[in-house]
Amino acid sequence: MRRLLMLGVFAGLLASAVAVMAAETCFSKGEKVDGMNKICYYNCPSGEAAITVKSSQLCPLNIKR
Repeated sequence: MRRLLMLGVFAGLLASAVAVMAAETCFSKGEKVDGMNKICYYNCPSGEAAITVKSSQLCPLNIKR
């Protein structure tokens, strides 16, 4: 029973580590204001990404996804 519990904990930690390693850093490529929102565009290793912030905010220089 104890061995199964330890194996379950190890599997959970391993899954968390893989999720963190899978995160990629994306760098700012541009922005566009659309009404009360600003769309921030990013270049990522796996392709392009975008986030939306309030038009009065600055776009982050990079994001993790």
